Amino acid sequence: MDETIFLHESGITVTNARFIVKSQTYVLSGITSVKQADPARRGVAILSGVVGGLVLFARYTNIFAIVFGVVAMGLAVVLWKANKDHHHVVLRTSSGESLAVTSTDRAFIHRVIEALNAAIAARG
Repeated sequence: MDETIFLHESGITVTNARFIVKSQTYVLSGITSVKQADPARRGVAILSGVVGGLVLFARYTNIFAIVFGVVAMGLAVVLWKANKDHHHVVLRTSSGESLAVTSTDRAFIHRVIEALNAAIAARG
């Protein structure tokens, strides 16, 4: 049986027999499931922004409180921008879970997962 290519993009190749990520090759028959991992957590940035906002809107006249509020809001913005959403393809095998691909492009990760699911289904 010939290998059918389901995806060949950005150094990633998915066939009905193999999943190749740059220099790493996974045998499709050893993969039991594929999933997308959650994007980055931004809880600290949100908390910092809320605290800073509450301090600023509480109408404190103390210069320390005002500076604290401004710094907390600034920190929230910096943390939010620095913490980009990284989407992951996670493979489950008999030996556990493995992070195979990471990208900030959610659509690309979705295409990889769809190709892997189609390749696994094609194997029967």
